[in-house]
Amino acid sequence: MSTTVAAPAMDVTVSSLVRRSVADVARHAADPATAEAWLPHVLGRKLPLGFELVSFEPAVGMVLRSSQGPVALEATYTWEPTGAWTKLTLRQTGDAPIVGLAAPLIEKAAAKAMARTLARVVELIEHRAA
Repeated sequence: MSTTVAAPAMDVTVSSLVRRSVADVARHAADPATAEAWLPHVLGRKLPLGFELVSFEPAVGMVLRSSQGPVALEATYTWEPTGAWTKLTLRQTGDAPIVGLAAPLIEKAAAKAMARTLARVVELIEHRAA
């Protein structure tokens, strides 16, 4: 018996460079005082704190997953060295019950919101590590 897994309704990735080391990025991600900055935003709205940390590997990244609400969302942050800087990438995948034909519009809006989230995280890391 084979099972077909449907592709997520949303799959969006954004990246940015951080003027800090991978160790600095990982340290910031592990700091409970800055955890809220890492939470996903969708359609310009901050999602409730109903996220669980699925995995955290200081040299690689972390995965957050929604644990409540109508949208099943997973946010994967990865960081990798690029010289003295770090490439920080955020990928969000998710399923919403009523996406349908609006998926391209939702993905576009999600990409904008994710870019703002990532910019805020980058600013916090660079400011805090300075």
